[in-house]
Amino acid sequence: MLNNKLILEDLEESNLVINYKALATQKLKEAKSNSKL
Repeated sequence: MLNNKLILEDLEESNLVINYKALATQKLKEAKSNSKL
């Protein structure tokens, strides 16, 4: 049971990292397209 909890926490953490990276990439793209104006 303890093992499952640790795995779930790991998954949540990696999802946070993935979401953060996706958000950062999106912001970077927006900044690039804004600088062309």
